[in-house]
Amino acid sequence: MPPTLSTALPPIAGRFTVDPTKPLPDAGGGLPAFLAASPNAADGGHIAIAVARDASPRLDALHRIRDHIDNLMTPSGHGLGPAADGGEAYYIICTAPPGPLVSAVPQRWSEKALVEQVLKPTARTLLTLQSMRLTHRAIRPDNVFLEAPGQPITLGAAWTGPPAMLQPALFETPYSAMCAPVARGEGVIADDVYALGVLMLCLAIGKSPCAGMTDDEIIRAKLEYGSFVAVSRGLRMPGFLTDLLSGMLAEDPDHRPSPQLLLDPNAARARRVASSPPRRSHDPLTIGDMQVFDARTLAFAMFRSERRAVQALRNGAISDWLRRGLGNAGVAQQIEELARRRRSETRPDIRSDAKLVMWAIAVLDPRMPLCWRGLAVRPDGMEGLMAVAVQQDVRAVSIVYEIFAHDVLSVWLARGADGRTRPVPPAVTLCQSLVQSGLPDGMLRAFYLMNPLLPCADPALADRWVIDVPALLRALDDLAATAKEALINDGIAAFIAARCHNEWDRLFDPLLDQTGADLWQAEAKTLRQLQAIYRVGPLPQLAAWVVRRLRPGVESWRNRTTRQEMAARLQDLARAGDLRPMIDLVFDRERRQADEDGARSAIDEVAGIDAELAAIADNNLLRSRGMRHSSTTMVGGLGLSLLIVHLLGAVAP
Repeated sequence: MPPTLSTALPPIAGRFTVDPTKPLPDAGGGLPAFLAASPNAADGGHIAIAVARDASPRLDALHRIRDHIDNLMTPSGHGLGPAADGGEAYYIICTAPPGPLVSAVPQRWSEKALVEQVLKPTARTLLTLQSMRLTHRAIRPDNVFLEAPGQPITLGAAWTGPPAMLQPALFETPYSAMCAPVARGEGVIADDVYALGVLMLCLAIGKSPCAGMTDDEIIRAKLEYGSFVAVSRGLRMPGFLTDLLSGMLAEDPDHRPSPQLLLDPNAARARRVASSPPRRSHDPLTIGDMQVFDARTLAFAMFRSERRAVQALRNGAISDWLRRGLGNAGVAQQIEELARRRRSETRPDIRSDAKLVMWAIAVLDPRMPLCWRGLAVRPDGMEGLMAVAVQQDVRAVSIVYEIFAHDVLSVWLARGADGRTRPVPPAVTLCQSLVQSGLPDGMLRAFYLMNPLLPCADPALADRWVIDVPALLRALDDLAATAKEALINDGIAAFIAARCHNEWDRLFDPLLDQTGADLWQAEAKTLRQLQAIYRVGPLPQLAAWVVRRLRPGVESWRNRTTRQEMAARLQDLARAGDLRPMIDLVFDRERRQADEDGARSAIDEVAGIDAELAAIADNNLLRSRGMRHSSTTMVGGLGLSLLIVHLLGAVAP
């Protein structure tokens, strides 16, 4: 049975409704898309693209883009909607594609069409995004649409997941392509220029230039020969296009033409910055299963085979090859120094080899991303990596934990091998402090802080999309109908901590050290505080659950009449769904003090009665003893009198 939503979901952005029974294949750029309707005809056509539970949307872009942008499927809102299975889903609403994908009709585009329909309109779009300090990061044939022949292309949606998450290695620079797909980061507008250049190449030849190659093969070819040579080998193109694309695919982002310059293709073509090819060795060096001939490919091979890289670093094979094969004595000396420090460690830890490889890679190629234990990540891609790690990948959890807990990222940024120090993103600094705090839920808190639109990952809420405390309370209201145990477990407590920010830690910190009835009472008080702060309610099922949890608290009252009245009152309040008067009723300090005072008075009164009864018993005993003594005396006196009379009678004459 599909789950039933507790309440009807309001329209997204106040006007859009989603029909999950009407999917739109290929419209979402690789993610599920559905029809979105609006009562306002001026809104035009829109679609709703579903967000994956482990892929955080680009909230910054959703906030900054306020108006329509030409030749771009512009976001128009985001929020909760119904899912096809009857649960909840989160959607990004954006303008509908104007026509089919450019990849749907494989054909060669002319040079003029490439310039007028692809290059210039896309450059204007990128220029607008650049003015907003945004990137697109999703330019590829299966996310670009064409309304009609002769019309400019329209870039597809790019905000529903982490930047470049679905980009094939062909459309990314080698340094971005080797990163985990969710950890490639926002990048710079030059990365979009690069992807646009590859798109134009694909359209010019009518197919992918690297068909049949794996991602690793594409990355290695780009590192070894340069991106343009790697993707254009064996192709015949006009000289104009060759000059233009070679600049757009330059290895150095600073050497690629800007969107402004691309508006004048002749000027962009003329701006060719000479760059020397990487120095190559005649004799290869083998690392793992790769034979390398240059320093850039060596860095990639070391990233792919960390264990073999450690061996080659420590035995001097890499530094010898750099000195003799490439004639690069300066880099060889830096590598030798890193290896010498590693060998001199008297108390190495389990991260020593990982640090050695990380720094050696940075020395060999300063453009490489952070490489740690076989995982590559850009600093601004940590939130995406965190989402996948926490919800799916156990190995990634340990890697992310090490990166945060041991200052790997901040040290790597501060000690860039190219001599440039880079600031640590504020979100990374905050999450790093959480992980290092020693809190058992530090990783979870960091995940929720870095991914504000992703839902609570608790398994009990798998059918709901809970992204804030009000939604959590409504979900708990549904769960309370059948719940027998505590509702606020460690995972949900971490969610509350992140969504309430740290100033609200006091709401649930008392839960951590409580057991039994004390835990039940602390949990009920926490829920009461949350409902009051966020003005959520009524929550009738949660209130009924609280009544059951508060039963020990009610039973602790001393006055029987008060207990009976309180139990009846709680049932009435539970039907209203407001936790505040319920908690206040059970934990009213003044009434509790009066109850205790009354109990003490009753105890004192009973004690007084008992004392009086004891005194009476003592008096009766004394009186009884006195009466026995008097009667004995009287009997003795009477007997003595009779004896005297008898004696007198005996002696009488």
